[in-house]
Amino acid sequence: MKNNWSDYSYLFQNKKIDAVFSHSSFPISKLCDVKNFAKVSGFNFNNLIIPNQIHSDNVEIRNKPGLIQNCDGVFSTDISLICSIKVADCMPIYFVHKSYPIFGIVHVGWKGLSKKILSVVGSKLLDNNWPLSEFEILIGPSIQQCCFEVDENIIDKFEIDFLIKNINGKFSVSLQLSAKKELIQIGFNGENIMIDNQCSCCDKKKFYSYRRDNKNTGRMVALLGPRSKL
Repeated sequence: MKNNWSDYSYLFQNKKIDAVFSHSSFPISKLCDVKNFAKVSGFNFNNLIIPNQIHSDNVEIRNKPGLIQNCDGVFSTDISLICSIKVADCMPIYFVHKSYPIFGIVHVGWKGLSKKILSVVGSKLLDNNWPLSEFEILIGPSIQQCCFEVDENIIDKFEIDFLIKNINGKFSVSLQLSAKKELIQIGFNGENIMIDNQCSCCDKKKFYSYRRDNKNTGRMVALLGPRSKL
């Protein structure tokens, strides 16, 4: 069954927190699928925090399970809870404090980047007196520069350093490097930021992709929190 997801738990110093990411071999379309994935990957599905994502800059810190409307990032300090998001090309960005049970996951696409959702994350953490340098960050599988092409009318939303102009007049963008630079500018430690360079659009066998398959695509689920004791 582990071929149905990637386990990133080993990347984080905080061994009380586990991080996983589903593959397309584990179909996700309904809420019951998210709960089932949590169960089979070792989490307590009754403790899920599940945002209803809208490509916004809304980030919530929650210490109770359940649905959250109009939200694209969830954090918790309750070691029993599981943060979750769904993606199909957008970046799942995991945040884990090195020592304390402070953790969260954010859904970030180009719209979220342009709305400065990462700055909202930084502000919320600092408002709680949580030093940004104490967080380790993983940018999970997502559409990479090789496949993310945009028209000239939106290139002003991206750093010029992360754009490549193509012969068709369009531009290829690295969302991952754009996100990393912004995280560093906000105050996170660049040495604590990891990037999984797998492209969700290129790898048809492993990932869903909205860019590749449009509305026919499914979703991957990212989970972050403690696994259940077996």
